Amino acid sequence: VKKHLQLKHLRVSPALGAAGSVDSTRWSSDSASAIMDAVTIRSVAVCAGSGGGVLAGCAADLYLTGEMSHHEVLAANHAGVSVILAEHSNTERGFLPTMKKQIEAGMAEEGVTDKALEVKITNLDADPLLVV
Repeated sequence: VKKHLQLKHLRVSPALGAAGSVDSTRWSSDSASAIMDAVTIRSVAVCAGSGGGVLAGCAADLYLTGEMSHHEVLAANHAGVSVILAEHSNTERGFLPTMKKQIEAGMAEEGVTDKALEVKITNLDADPLLVV
């Protein structure tokens, strides 16, 4: 996930008390990666942007989204679902190259060849929140 989204950090919250999950509610940042590595993941539900409401109740071992509220994360964990949060716009930005290709393919199918119509991905967009 970090590599695909070109991020140095993610927020993770391992599932609590379910089969293949973590039984402790306290861990350090240093051990978070090791804990997540120990969690069994067979299915993943993905939602770009803010996925708390969209993913709630989805049958999955892991939710991957940009953001969820504190209580949405706790509810997921207590339902046996681990959570990875990559921040809102980071998860949307990762899909833009795919979306660009889909739009261009659709334009080509419709015979749109006008050079004045070019699909671009901005390089000025950035997450408004910084990790310090």
